[in-house]
Amino acid sequence: MSRTAKLTVFLLWMTTLLGSARGLRLISDPGGDSVMFPYPDEAIEISVFTNYPALGWVIFLLIGIFSLVGVLCRRRYPRLFAYMAIMEGIFITSLTILHIIVSGIGLIHLLFALPIGLGLIICGVLLTPREF
Repeated sequence: MSRTAKLTVFLLWMTTLLGSARGLRLISDPGGDSVMFPYPDEAIEISVFTNYPALGWVIFLLIGIFSLVGVLCRRRYPRLFAYMAIMEGIFITSLTILHIIVSGIGLIHLLFALPIGLGLIICGVLLTPREF
């Protein structure tokens, strides 16, 4: 396995663990009292996600479970692995940009979320099979 593939698998495992934990935390606390980076109440009321559990399910499924599917795809369907990494990077980057728009930019966005999302996109592009 190449260095790029190892880095991609590591990033996907990390997003699986952190996305699942974050999603389950939002699902289990409907009031949002234990959420580390809460949205303002007026932002939740006017958004598509009218409460924290709805947002938790989206994060749990799109980041947690989809990353796990991407890692498992490495063994069973290696040709799809690069495309799964690109899609996961797009999910993470778009959700991070939405979070920045709603609540402002923070250190966690610059040091963690955006580099992981963009890193998955770049690694996925580098791993894409040369078919043409």
